[in-house]
Amino acid sequence: MGNRLQAARSIVATVPQLLGVQVETADAGTADAVAEAIERIAEGLLRWHDRLALGADLAEAGLIDESTPSPRRDGDDVAPRAPAALRAGIRRGRLPGRPVTLHLAAAELRAVVRRVGDATRELTDVAGTGDQPDAGARLVVDQCLCLATELDSLADLLQTEGDRLTNAESVEQRDQVLARVVRGEHRLTRAAMVTLTP
Repeated sequence: MGNRLQAARSIVATVPQLLGVQVETADAGTADAVAEAIERIAEGLLRWHDRLALGADLAEAGLIDESTPSPRRDGDDVAPRAPAALRAGIRRGRLPGRPVTLHLAAAELRAVVRRVGDATRELTDVAGTGDQPDAGARLVVDQCLCLATELDSLADLLQTEGDRLTNAESVEQRDQVLARVVRGEHRLTRAAMVTLTP
């Protein structure tokens, strides 16, 4: 029981740190989607904490739904549009966003994965190797890894495209930067939506 409570405390301590994560993407709508995704992940951590601390199967009691949320498909088959503010900024030679905030957010999500993994291993050692990993933990880990990968990808893309924009000499070159950035932001938004309740 002591190990279960210790694991629960470790998990709940992660939540404020996770909720403090903020990203500055090129498009404000993408940043909002990431913020909502992080809140959803924090909710998943708290539900898992409640199960560990209370020793109750909340899913069987009907208090939580552990089914994996489906990605929202709105507009997946349509080319994403560039927001007016982003288009205007790039036309002036300025790419909004701070890639470092995306890398920091990805690192925080991977720290969550490590804590969940440590807690899961600790519980498995106590319960015996025959137990399957908790579905709530598995869902949180999957969501964190998916979002962290996309955050890092967009950060790298914004850095590269920012350098290209600095050297762009024509409207056509700036438009190419815009198109690549919009696609990258769209991919991150879709990854963030996977963590939300459909």
